[in-house]
Amino acid sequence: MEARGFGDRVTVLVVDDDEDCRALAQHALGNAGLHVVAVPGGQQAIDAMAGGLVVAVVVLDIQMPCVSGWD
Repeated sequence: MEARGFGDRVTVLVVDDDEDCRALAQHALGNAGLHVVAVPGGQQAIDAMAGGLVVAVVVLDIQMPCVSGWD
């Protein structure tokens, strides 16, 4: 599977519990022409990928409650 989102844009998954950091990353990566999927936690990232989301890159916060970036 290729990690393509809308059109031919590469899909990036942003995982961060801090809403401001998540929004900043989503905005910056989106402005760079990437398709960005942003979620607030590790479990949501796992669920998205288990549900079929295919990504080229994951940008994640290491220190998050519940399921951390280390998990």
